[in-house]
Amino acid sequence: MTLHQQFEKNNERLPLYPVVFSRVTGVEFYRVKMDFAKDRFKPWPMIFVVSDTASDEEPSMNGYLILSRKKEKIIGTEKRIIKNCQQVGSRQQREMEIKPKKEYTNRFPHKYYVNSDGTFQILKAGSIACMFMQHKLLFDITAMMIYPARTNENTKLARLGNEGRSTATTILTYGIVKTFSDLNKPRKIQKVLSFIDNRQDAALQSGHFNDSFVVGVLRTAINAAIQKNETLEYSNISQKVFEELKFSQKEYAEQVIEGTLAKSNI
Repeated sequence: MTLHQQFEKNNERLPLYPVVFSRVTGVEFYRVKMDFAKDRFKPWPMIFVVSDTASDEEPSMNGYLILSRKKEKIIGTEKRIIKNCQQVGSRQQREMEIKPKKEYTNRFPHKYYVNSDGTFQILKAGSIACMFMQHKLLFDITAMMIYPARTNENTKLARLGNEGRSTATTILTYGIVKTFSDLNKPRKIQKVLSFIDNRQDAALQSGHFNDSFVVGVLRTAINAAIQKNETLEYSNISQKVFEELKFSQKEYAEQVIEGTLAKSNI
């Protein structure tokens, strides 16, 4: 982590971009200022910075870069995005051709190939593939989620240091325990001991732990149910997710039913 906007590598100064994260998927969104005159993405600081140069007068556009993953394609495609985001103003042409309305064209993602120095081009030339989305985000392409026009940007994206102590403690604790598991340490030592100076903070953190892990378990079960059944509907999602949770009665019932009345112990 650093407050600087560039670093040196092989005597070359390379830009560093502030990063925020999708609140739905956790995917990184890099804050950039698109310089049309120089075909370059410059860092877009989290806070207002006064520049000593005249570069601020050059035509530019603030937005976000979403990079492609290794051995993976860019998250979403324009056709898929348009098909899933018709609510933001797409119109159908001819038979199966779908295009966005003119007033929404700039709000859709555009594909570029970016070099390490921030320069970009439209054609592939050994660079990193990415999607550029103009600020303010109209939708999250990593989650196919559409936002109302007046939605605050902080509702869509999170940044480091923008969350409270409870969230930070939960994330750090989970990371420690997960590291124990990755190192194949015995389960009996996969523990974290924390000291809190008052009961109120302890109760708050305990509730935060419980809520975070319950949500995580539920989302994991939903994902497993989708992978197994391909599609879920309102009529079967609750049963399919419950089957993936594989809970025994002892984990959720005060009085466990035994004998012939207990069907598959669920």
